[in-house]
Amino acid sequence: MVHAKYLPLLIGLVILLSAGSLATNTTFSSYCPKIACVNQSFAIWGDYRDNGSVVYNATVNVTVGGSTYPLIYDPIYEDYRDNFTIALSQVVNYTINAPNFTQNCSTQAYICYTLTVKIWQEKTYRIYANTSQYAVKVRNYDKQLNTPYINDFGYVIARAGDHAVPGLNNDSCNLPTGSGQKFLEFVNIGNWMGNAGTQSIVNLIGDYIGCDKYWFKARYYNGQADILLPWAGNFSLYFLDGVMLWKNEYSPPDIVKSNMFLPLGEEVIPSKADYTDNFWISHAELNFFGSIMDTMFVPLLLVGFLIFVTLIITGITSITRALGITLLWWVMWTILRML
Repeated sequence: MVHAKYLPLLIGLVILLSAGSLATNTTFSSYCPKIACVNQSFAIWGDYRDNGSVVYNATVNVTVGGSTYPLIYDPIYEDYRDNFTIALSQVVNYTINAPNFTQNCSTQAYICYTLTVKIWQEKTYRIYANTSQYAVKVRNYDKQLNTPYINDFGYVIARAGDHAVPGLNNDSCNLPTGSGQKFLEFVNIGNWMGNAGTQSIVNLIGDYIGCDKYWFKARYYNGQADILLPWAGNFSLYFLDGVMLWKNEYSPPDIVKSNMFLPLGEEVIPSKADYTDNFWISHAELNFFGSIMDTMFVPLLLVGFLIFVTLIITGITSITRALGITLLWWVMWTILRML
Protein backbone atom coordinates (compact mmCIF):
# COMPACT_ATOMS: atom_id res chain seq x y z
CA MET A 1 0.00 0.00 0.00
CA VAL A 2 1.29 3.49 -0.89
CA HIS A 3 1.73 5.91 2.00
CA ALA A 4 -0.62 8.91 1.78
CA LYS A 5 2.18 11.46 1.79
CA TYR A 6 3.63 9.94 -1.44
CA LEU A 7 0.28 9.89 -3.27
CA PRO A 8 0.48 13.48 -4.66
CA LEU A 9 4.00 12.76 -5.91
CA LEU A 10 2.87 9.60 -7.68
CA ILE A 11 -0.11 11.39 -9.23
CA GLY A 12 2.18 14.15 -10.48
CA LEU A 13 4.58 11.58 -11.90
CA VAL A 14 1.75 9.81 -13.74
CA ILE A 15 0.56 13.11 -15.22
CA LEU A 16 4.10 14.00 -16.27
CA LEU A 17 4.67 10.63 -17.92
CA SER A 18 1.29 10.82 -19.64
CA ALA A 19 2.06 14.29 -20.97
CA GLY A 20 5.44 13.11 -22.22
CA SER A 21 3.82 10.14 -23.94
CA LEU A 22 1.25 12.36 -25.63
CA ALA A 23 3.94 14.75 -26.81
CA THR A 24 5.99 11.89 -28.18
CA ASN A 25 3.02 10.49 -30.12
CA THR A 26 1.94 13.84 -31.56
CA THR A 27 3.07 14.20 -35.18
CA PHE A 28 2.85 16.97 -37.73
CA SER A 29 3.51 16.78 -41.47
CA SER A 30 2.90 19.61 -43.89
CA TYR A 31 3.16 20.60 -47.51
CA CYS A 32 4.10 23.80 -49.29
CA PRO A 33 4.85 23.79 -53.02
CA LYS A 34 8.35 24.47 -54.29
CA ILE A 35 6.89 26.22 -57.33
CA ALA A 36 3.68 28.02 -58.32
CA CYS A 37 2.31 30.01 -61.24
CA VAL A 38 1.81 33.74 -60.76
CA ASN A 39 -1.81 34.59 -59.80
CA GLN A 40 -2.80 30.90 -59.72
CA SER A 41 -4.21 29.26 -56.60
CA PHE A 42 -2.20 26.59 -54.79
CA ALA A 43 -2.84 24.62 -51.59
CA ILE A 44 -0.84 24.61 -48.36
CA TRP A 45 -1.72 21.95 -45.80
CA GLY A 46 -0.74 20.58 -42.42
CA ASP A 47 -1.56 17.13 -41.02
CA TYR A 48 -1.66 17.23 -37.20
CA ARG A 49 -2.18 13.88 -35.44
CA ASP A 50 -2.00 12.23 -32.04
CA ASN A 51 -1.41 8.47 -31.91
CA GLY A 52 -2.24 8.38 -35.61
CA SER A 53 -5.64 10.07 -35.21
CA VAL A 54 -6.47 13.54 -36.50
CA VAL A 55 -6.43 16.26 -33.86
CA TYR A 56 -9.54 18.36 -34.45
CA ASN A 57 -9.84 22.05 -33.58
CA ALA A 58 -6.07 22.51 -33.56
CA THR A 59 -4.49 25.87 -34.35
CA VAL A 60 -2.62 25.47 -37.62
CA ASN A 61 -1.64 28.54 -39.60
CA VAL A 62 0.70 30.10 -42.15
CA THR A 63 2.85 33.10 -41.28
CA VAL A 64 4.31 35.26 -44.06
CA GLY A 65 5.70 38.77 -43.86
CA GLY A 66 4.41 39.31 -40.34
CA SER A 67 0.83 38.27 -41.25
CA THR A 68 -0.84 35.05 -40.06
CA TYR A 69 -3.46 33.08 -42.03
CA PRO A 70 -5.34 30.15 -40.44
CA LEU A 71 -5.56 26.75 -42.13
CA ILE A 72 -9.04 25.19 -41.91
CA TYR A 73 -9.67 21.49 -41.32
CA ASP A 74 -10.83 19.72 -44.51
CA PRO A 75 -12.74 16.46 -43.84
CA ILE A 76 -12.11 15.20 -47.40
CA TYR A 77 -8.33 15.31 -47.11
CA GLU A 78 -8.34 14.93 -43.29
CA ASP A 79 -5.86 17.77 -42.82
CA TYR A 80 -5.75 21.53 -42.32
CA ARG A 81 -5.46 23.48 -45.58
CA ASP A 82 -6.23 26.60 -47.56
CA ASN A 83 -5.45 28.06 -50.98
CA PHE A 84 -3.07 30.96 -51.64
CA THR A 85 -1.79 32.99 -54.60
CA ILE A 86 1.41 34.91 -55.36
CA ALA A 87 0.98 38.07 -57.44
CA LEU A 88 4.54 38.52 -58.77
CA SER A 89 7.36 36.38 -60.12
CA GLN A 90 9.38 36.02 -56.94
CA VAL A 91 10.46 33.71 -54.11
CA VAL A 92 8.20 33.85 -51.03
CA ASN A 93 9.44 32.54 -47.67
CA TYR A 94 6.96 31.62 -44.92
CA THR A 95 6.30 29.16 -42.10
CA ILE A 96 3.58 26.61 -41.33
CA ASN A 97 2.86 26.46 -37.59
CA ALA A 98 1.07 24.00 -35.31
CA PRO A 99 1.34 23.45 -31.53
CA ASN A 100 5.00 22.57 -30.86
CA PHE A 101 5.81 22.36 -34.60
CA THR A 102 7.10 24.80 -37.22
CA GLN A 103 8.12 24.17 -40.83
CA ASN A 104 9.98 26.72 -42.94
CA CYS A 105 8.79 26.95 -46.56
CA SER A 106 9.88 28.65 -49.77
CA THR A 107 7.81 28.91 -52.97
CA GLN A 108 9.15 30.19 -56.31
CA ALA A 109 6.43 31.82 -58.42
CA TYR A 110 6.89 31.64 -62.21
CA ILE A 111 5.15 33.40 -65.07
CA CYS A 112 3.60 30.35 -66.73
CA TYR A 113 2.43 29.61 -70.27
CA THR A 114 -0.46 27.42 -71.50
CA LEU A 115 -0.15 24.01 -73.10
CA THR A 116 -3.46 23.29 -74.84
CA VAL A 117 -4.09 19.59 -75.48
CA LYS A 118 -6.84 18.68 -77.95
CA ILE A 119 -7.95 15.10 -78.54
CA TRP A 120 -9.69 14.10 -81.76
CA GLN A 121 -11.41 10.81 -82.57
CA GLU A 122 -11.97 8.78 -85.68
CA LYS A 123 -15.14 8.90 -87.73
CA THR A 124 -15.73 5.20 -88.20
CA TYR A 125 -17.73 5.48 -91.43
CA ARG A 126 -18.64 8.24 -93.83
CA ILE A 127 -21.92 7.86 -95.74
CA TYR A 128 -21.61 8.96 -99.38
CA ALA A 129 -25.06 7.86 -100.58
CA ASN A 130 -28.24 6.84 -98.84
CA THR A 131 -31.54 5.66 -100.39
CA SER A 132 -34.40 3.50 -99.21
CA GLN A 133 -32.61 0.54 -100.75
CA TYR A 134 -29.04 0.90 -99.51
CA ALA A 135 -26.39 3.15 -97.99
CA VAL A 136 -22.89 3.53 -99.39
CA LYS A 137 -20.50 3.67 -96.46
CA VAL A 138 -16.74 4.03 -96.71
CA ARG A 139 -14.38 3.45 -93.79
CA ASN A 140 -12.54 6.66 -92.94
CA TYR A 141 -8.88 5.96 -92.24
CA ASP A 142 -7.78 9.59 -92.43
CA LYS A 143 -6.70 11.31 -89.23
CA GLN A 144 -8.88 14.36 -89.71
CA LEU A 145 -9.07 16.87 -86.87
CA ASN A 146 -12.79 17.54 -87.14
CA THR A 147 -14.41 15.34 -84.47
CA PRO A 148 -13.29 16.25 -80.94
CA TYR A 149 -13.31 13.53 -78.32
CA ILE A 150 -15.79 14.63 -75.65
CA ASN A 151 -15.38 13.43 -72.08
CA ASP A 152 -16.07 16.09 -69.47
CA PHE A 153 -15.02 13.73 -66.66
CA GLY A 154 -11.45 13.75 -67.91
CA TYR A 155 -8.11 15.26 -66.99
CA VAL A 156 -4.94 15.71 -69.02
CA ILE A 157 -1.72 15.35 -67.03
CA ALA A 158 1.75 16.48 -68.09
CA ARG A 159 4.59 14.85 -66.15
CA ALA A 160 7.75 16.96 -66.32
CA GLY A 161 10.79 14.98 -67.41
CA ASP A 162 13.51 17.55 -66.81
CA HIS A 163 12.77 18.72 -63.26
CA ALA A 164 12.81 16.65 -60.06
CA VAL A 165 10.93 17.57 -56.88
CA PRO A 166 13.49 18.28 -54.15
CA GLY A 167 12.78 16.39 -50.93
CA LEU A 168 9.51 14.90 -52.17
CA ASN A 169 7.59 12.91 -49.56
CA ASN A 170 6.42 9.71 -51.26
CA ASP A 171 3.31 9.75 -49.06
CA SER A 172 2.01 12.12 -51.74
CA CYS A 173 2.66 9.60 -54.53
CA ASN A 174 -0.01 7.19 -55.73
CA LEU A 175 -0.28 4.49 -58.37
CA PRO A 176 -1.67 6.62 -61.23
CA THR A 177 -4.24 4.04 -62.32
CA GLY A 178 -7.56 3.60 -60.60
CA SER A 179 -7.38 -0.17 -60.88
CA GLY A 180 -3.88 -0.19 -59.40
CA GLN A 181 -5.03 1.67 -56.30
CA LYS A 182 -8.10 -0.55 -55.96
CA PHE A 183 -5.82 -3.58 -56.16
CA LEU A 184 -3.75 -2.36 -53.20
CA GLU A 185 -6.96 -1.83 -51.24
CA PHE A 186 -8.12 -5.34 -52.18
CA VAL A 187 -4.96 -7.17 -51.10
CA ASN A 188 -4.90 -5.14 -47.89
CA ILE A 189 -8.35 -6.27 -46.71
CA GLY A 190 -8.17 -6.51 -42.94
CA ASN A 191 -5.21 -4.13 -43.00
CA TRP A 192 -2.79 -7.08 -42.84
CA MET A 193 -0.21 -5.18 -44.86
CA GLY A 194 -0.76 -1.89 -43.05
CA ASN A 195 0.11 1.56 -44.35
CA ALA A 196 3.81 0.74 -44.16
CA GLY A 197 3.33 -2.30 -46.40
CA THR A 198 1.34 -0.53 -49.10
CA GLN A 199 3.69 2.44 -48.95
CA SER A 200 6.65 0.10 -49.43
CA ILE A 201 5.15 -1.04 -52.73
CA VAL A 202 4.70 2.57 -53.86
CA ASN A 203 8.25 3.40 -52.79
CA LEU A 204 9.56 0.43 -54.75
CA ILE A 205 7.99 1.53 -58.03
CA GLY A 206 8.06 5.25 -57.24
CA ASP A 207 11.03 5.98 -59.50
CA TYR A 208 9.33 4.23 -62.41
CA ILE A 209 6.03 6.05 -61.84
CA GLY A 210 7.79 9.39 -61.55
CA CYS A 211 7.19 10.17 -57.88
CA ASP A 212 10.22 12.45 -58.02
CA LYS A 213 8.73 14.49 -60.89
CA TYR A 214 6.23 17.32 -61.13
CA TRP A 215 2.77 16.32 -62.41
CA PHE A 216 0.77 19.21 -63.91
CA LYS A 217 -2.93 18.82 -64.65
CA ALA A 218 -6.01 20.46 -66.16
CA ARG A 219 -9.65 19.52 -66.59
CA TYR A 220 -10.51 18.23 -70.05
CA TYR A 221 -13.61 20.12 -71.14
CA ASN A 222 -15.34 20.36 -74.53
CA GLY A 223 -12.53 18.58 -76.31
CA GLN A 224 -9.48 20.25 -74.81
CA ALA A 225 -7.43 20.88 -71.67
CA ASP A 226 -5.36 23.99 -70.88
CA ILE A 227 -2.38 23.15 -68.65
CA LEU A 228 -0.29 25.89 -67.07
CA LEU A 229 3.43 25.08 -67.18
CA PRO A 230 6.38 26.98 -65.71
CA TRP A 231 9.07 25.49 -67.97
CA ALA A 232 9.67 24.35 -71.51
CA GLY A 233 11.22 20.94 -72.14
CA ASN A 234 10.19 17.27 -72.06
CA PHE A 235 6.75 16.15 -70.83
CA SER A 236 4.89 12.82 -70.73
CA LEU A 237 1.20 13.36 -71.43
CA TYR A 238 -1.68 11.22 -70.11
CA PHE A 239 -5.46 11.31 -70.29
CA LEU A 240 -7.52 10.07 -67.32
CA ASP A 241 -11.20 10.16 -66.59
CA GLY A 242 -13.13 9.77 -63.33
CA VAL A 243 -13.07 11.13 -59.80
CA MET A 244 -9.63 12.15 -58.54
CA LEU A 245 -7.97 13.89 -55.62
CA TRP A 246 -4.46 15.33 -55.44
CA LYS A 247 -2.58 15.45 -52.15
CA ASN A 248 -0.78 18.43 -53.65
CA GLU A 249 -0.70 20.29 -56.96
CA TYR A 250 2.20 18.33 -58.43
CA SER A 251 1.76 14.73 -57.26
CA PRO A 252 0.26 11.81 -59.22
CA PRO A 253 -3.51 11.66 -58.73
CA ASP A 254 -5.28 9.73 -56.00
CA ILE A 255 -7.88 8.06 -58.22
CA VAL A 256 -11.20 7.44 -56.49
CA LYS A 257 -12.94 6.02 -59.56
CA SER A 258 -11.73 5.75 -63.13
CA ASN A 259 -12.26 3.66 -66.26
CA MET A 260 -9.51 5.09 -68.43
CA PHE A 261 -5.79 5.75 -68.16
CA LEU A 262 -4.53 6.57 -71.64
CA PRO A 263 -0.88 7.53 -72.36
CA LEU A 264 -0.85 10.18 -75.10
CA GLY A 265 2.91 10.17 -75.63
CA GLU A 266 6.01 12.28 -75.16
CA GLU A 267 6.19 15.94 -76.11
CA VAL A 268 9.13 18.34 -76.32
CA ILE A 269 8.06 21.97 -75.94
CA PRO A 270 10.81 24.21 -77.34
CA SER A 271 10.11 27.48 -75.52
CA LYS A 272 7.92 29.15 -72.91
CA ALA A 273 5.15 30.26 -75.25
CA ASP A 274 1.51 29.18 -75.49
CA TYR A 275 1.47 25.90 -77.38
CA THR A 276 -1.27 23.66 -78.82
CA ASP A 277 -0.85 19.90 -79.14
CA ASN A 278 -3.29 17.78 -81.19
CA PHE A 279 -3.75 14.05 -80.62
CA TRP A 280 -5.76 11.77 -82.88
CA ILE A 281 -7.08 8.64 -81.18
CA SER A 282 -8.84 5.73 -82.84
CA HIS A 283 -11.95 4.03 -81.48
CA ALA A 284 -9.85 0.95 -80.73
CA GLU A 285 -7.67 2.94 -78.35
CA LEU A 286 -10.55 4.76 -76.72
CA ASN A 287 -12.80 1.74 -76.26
CA PHE A 288 -10.31 -1.09 -75.77
CA PHE A 289 -6.98 0.21 -74.53
CA GLY A 290 -8.55 3.02 -72.54
CA SER A 291 -11.12 0.99 -70.61
CA ILE A 292 -10.66 -2.77 -70.98
CA MET A 293 -6.91 -2.71 -70.40
CA ASP A 294 -7.36 -0.62 -67.29
CA THR A 295 -9.87 -3.18 -66.03
CA MET A 296 -7.50 -6.05 -66.84
CA PHE A 297 -4.75 -4.39 -64.81
CA VAL A 298 -6.27 -5.70 -61.57
CA PRO A 299 -6.37 -9.39 -62.61
CA LEU A 300 -2.79 -9.12 -63.87
CA LEU A 301 -1.64 -7.83 -60.50
CA LEU A 302 -3.80 -10.42 -58.74
CA VAL A 303 -1.89 -13.10 -60.64
CA GLY A 304 1.24 -11.75 -58.99
CA PHE A 305 -0.37 -12.14 -55.57
CA LEU A 306 -1.33 -15.74 -56.44
CA ILE A 307 2.26 -16.39 -57.53
CA PHE A 308 3.42 -15.22 -54.10
CA VAL A 309 0.95 -17.49 -52.28
CA THR A 310 1.82 -20.48 -54.49
CA LEU A 311 5.56 -20.07 -53.95
CA ILE A 312 5.07 -19.90 -50.17
CA ILE A 313 2.65 -22.83 -49.92
CA THR A 314 4.72 -25.14 -52.12
CA GLY A 315 7.96 -24.14 -50.41
CA ILE A 316 9.71 -23.58 -53.73
CA THR A 317 11.53 -20.56 -52.39
CA SER A 318 11.88 -18.38 -49.32
CA ILE A 319 9.35 -15.72 -48.32
CA THR A 320 11.83 -12.95 -49.11
CA ARG A 321 12.54 -14.24 -52.60
CA ALA A 322 8.84 -14.91 -53.25
CA LEU A 323 8.03 -11.34 -52.23
CA GLY A 324 10.77 -10.07 -54.54
CA ILE A 325 9.36 -12.05 -57.49
CA THR A 326 5.85 -10.74 -56.77
CA LEU A 327 6.98 -7.13 -56.50
CA LEU A 328 8.93 -7.50 -59.75
CA TRP A 329 5.72 -8.72 -61.44
CA TRP A 330 3.79 -5.70 -60.10
CA VAL A 331 6.53 -3.29 -61.18
CA MET A 332 6.64 -4.78 -64.69
CA TRP A 333 2.89 -4.43 -65.31
CA THR A 334 2.74 -0.99 -63.74
CA ILE A 335 5.50 0.24 -66.07
CA LEU A 336 3.90 -1.42 -69.13
CA ARG A 337 0.57 0.19 -68.20
CA MET A 338 2.17 3.64 -68.38
CA LEU A 339 4.08 3.17 -71.67
